[in-house]
Amino acid sequence: MEKQTIQIDFLKDSDNEAAIALSHRCPQHGVISGYPDRSPVFNRIQKQIDPDSFHLVARHNNKIIGCIGAIYFPVQYGGRDFRAVYLLDFKVDEEYRKGLTAYRLVRETFDFLLAGGVELGFATIIKGNEASHIFTRGRAGFKGSSYLGDIRVTNIIPLWKKKTDPRFSIGQPTKDDIPVLTGLYKSFYGTYKLAPSITEELLIYYISNIEGMGLENWWVARESGKIRAVLCAWDENIYKRWQVIRIPLSIKMLFWFTRSLSPFMKVPAPVTENSPLKQKTLVMAAHNKCPGALASLIRHMNNIHLGKDYTVLQTHFHIDDEMIRAQSGLPGLKVDIELHAMSAGPGLAEEIASRPGPSYLEWPVFI
Repeated sequence: MEKQTIQIDFLKDSDNEAAIALSHRCPQHGVISGYPDRSPVFNRIQKQIDPDSFHLVARHNNKIIGCIGAIYFPVQYGGRDFRAVYLLDFKVDEEYRKGLTAYRLVRETFDFLLAGGVELGFATIIKGNEASHIFTRGRAGFKGSSYLGDIRVTNIIPLWKKKTDPRFSIGQPTKDDIPVLTGLYKSFYGTYKLAPSITEELLIYYISNIEGMGLENWWVARESGKIRAVLCAWDENIYKRWQVIRIPLSIKMLFWFTRSLSPFMKVPAPVTENSPLKQKTLVMAAHNKCPGALASLIRHMNNIHLGKDYTVLQTHFHIDDEMIRAQSGLPGLKVDIELHAMSAGPGLAEEIASRPGPSYLEWPVFI
């Protein structure tokens, strides 16, 4: 019955409010439970990153009851550049999760991507979300995916000032630094088995067109005048806010304790239920064979946000990546998400998974 009455088609501009409402009805449960709020325009950031991005929706009685999206982005592997795809925004209303809605959304998405010649795709799943593994373990007619390890999402809580290495001078780059930064990224990404593909044109596009990514939000660490590390402190709340709906008692007590210290020290903005989490995301992080310079940058971000309007500074690093150590000593809440690869041709995803070393993905797949 469900198969006959549910239609799958592309998201339209007129569906904007309905797509936002679906997201609000499908909270994610973790350390802090909530849902992503992308109002006022559900797919604004995806369309800015990639005009060819799309969402498929499931409709029942003129109501959107399911959704899945796809965004294209450049990655490099084995000396080749790929126009890869990342699957996102997969959600189905609770009363439809036992039927075929989820299967049909994914099936039609895969068919569309394969018809378009996509060779490589990725998806992330919150650790412990077993329901989504029907599509990663080769069930229900799907080929399955290759597990590339976990990405650790760390929400750093700026509580106290941390010492930075005096070897490095920390400041903001200028337009004249963009060619140097492009070269740094290319060299840095080359140390990973799988990483983004960057050009000067793409870097300038991010800086010029993504709100909150102007050069005033970028920071570099220099040693003897040479840039050794870089990152961007991005306020993504312009596009998406994490709306908190439930906070465990242990987290409530932690923030109650920090607020009790406010007469004596600078404390972060509180996190409260039924309110958006105030966060900045540390993106486009890289270093020139100098992880200590990146550590100083992250500590500097912690220091300048003490007692300011943000509760957390969020990072995304592969769990096997030495970059994780660059934030050691900073308190934070951690969530692990699984990274999966899928390929159209035989063996590509499996080959990537079998090669040693971590993968590195950037902010377009986490927004």
